[in-house]
Amino acid sequence: MRQAPAPPFRRKKITLRLADSLPNGHVIHELVAKPFMELVTKATNGQVTFQHFPSEQLGKAKDMAQLTVAGVADLAYIVPSYSSDTREGCKRFEDGEKRRTEKIKSQGMKVIEFGPDDKKVFDAAFKTVAADWVKDIDKRGKPGSEVFQGFTDALAASH
Repeated sequence: MRQAPAPPFRRKKITLRLADSLPNGHVIHELVAKPFMELVTKATNGQVTFQHFPSEQLGKAKDMAQLTVAGVADLAYIVPSYSSDTREGCKRFEDGEKRRTEKIKSQGMKVIEFGPDDKKVFDAAFKTVAADWVKDIDKRGKPGSEVFQGFTDALAASH
């Protein structure tokens, strides 16, 4: 007699809390965090979703690392110079990728490496950042095109 196949393993859906100090709609969230969250949600077939807490809703910028370690936030955008109490500590944190990674790990956080396909998604998202920014600034009657051209000219002159 043949047995029916076992039902597929059902995982509990989870919602991860993303905290940051940036205002809602900030370019870093829109072009980094948002595509990351969409990528994870898609890759997990909706099993993992996110709740975003911008503007220091869960805590001050300087406390983001500790909020993550304590489980108040599951993920956080951490600005190293805001996270350290001393200049010495900040320098150690920013001194080389290996040291930064080790410090993050020592605080109980997991470092996720992005694969080539993930990097392509981010590269595609970033290609239009400058043009979109310039258009938005120009629409508001500000000199976005002029400022950006001055910036790119200065960059070119420095190399």
